[in-house]
Amino acid sequence: MKYSLVFVLIIASVFSACSPENTTKNDSALAVNATPVPAVDSSNVPNVTDEPLAEGAKLMKSTDCYSCHNADDNLVGPSFKNIAEKYSDTKKNHILLIEKVIQGGQGVWGQVPMQAHPTLAKDDAAKMVTYILSLK
Repeated sequence: MKYSLVFVLIIASVFSACSPENTTKNDSALAVNATPVPAVDSSNVPNVTDEPLAEGAKLMKSTDCYSCHNADDNLVGPSFKNIAEKYSDTKKNHILLIEKVIQGGQGVWGQVPMQAHPTLAKDDAAKMVTYILSLK
């Protein structure tokens, strides 16, 4: 009888510990490959006056791009000018870079992965890539 009571108490403790009110979302399992994104420093965001390029620059300011990239200097990721120097302004490279912006990537510029931006529209990513490749 004594062991039955102990068994019932153990089972009750397990069930109460597993109830929805006591469970927490394990964000660390979701963020295994996530790279911390630093806060945006608005001092490194250039002003653009050329209208077609301004739209891409404006879109980039509204995203987290400047958290990891800068126009001139490498931060977490490469500078936009380094990207423009590495990739010539071709249709093939536009497609490649649009896919990298949306899907993320790793290995071209080191081992720190670029976060994916799956909710970014391809048209917006294309405008951003056009702006980046204009920075040679």
